[in-house]
This record gives sequence, structure tokens and C-alpha cells, in this order.
Amino acid sequence: MLESQELMINDNHLLALPSSFRNLTSLTTLDASENKLATIPDELGECLMLEELFLRDNQLVTLPDGIRNCSKLRHIDLANNLFEKKSKPGDLVLYIDALAYLDLKGNPCAKSTKK
Repeated sequence: MLESQELMINDNHLLALPSSFRNLTSLTTLDASENKLATIPDELGECLMLEELFLRDNQLVTLPDGIRNCSKLRHIDLANNLFEKKSKPGDLVLYIDALAYLDLKGNPCAKSTKK
């Protein structure tokens, strides 16, 4: 079991994250912004202490269902990814009571449909 509380791996051109997140039981902050991530491992949902999640500027289209287990999440930054409305990233507010901030700007789901 690792005791890291913050993991800052932003701007590293990462294509994937390891499934070994289940070992980061004390993780409170993950910043994996500005990479080339297309998916997030479902094991992230086992980081039950996670409070802040920064995934902006990647190539994400969905989040793993396990993220709903992170009941302490209060800040999620998903700006500038590829989330569509059908992936329902906004539904996170229904499942995570602590969530106070969800940034979806720059995603297709956040674009206005006005003509």
C-alpha cells in the first residue's frame, strides 16, 4: 500500500494510466491533465479518498463507472476533452454528493446548440 496523497503526472504525453491505482488508497488529488489519455482505468474508483481529479486537455470520451465510488470527490476538471452528451458526464452530480465543481467546457457536450 502506497501512502501518496497527491499524484501530479500532468503534461507528460501519457497514453494510458496503470490499473495499479487500487494501491493508492490515500490518494486525494490526481492531476493527469495535458496528456493524451483516451481512457481512465476503472480501478480509479477504488481511490476512495480522492477529492480532486484534474483530467483536462486529454482525449477522453467517457469515465469509468467506478468513479461513482469516489464519494469524496468535490472537484472534477474534464475541460477540453471529447465528451459527448450521450456519455452523460454531467450525471456525476447525481452520484457524487460531495461534488461542488465540475468543468466540462471545451467538450462537445458543452457546446451551445443555438443557431
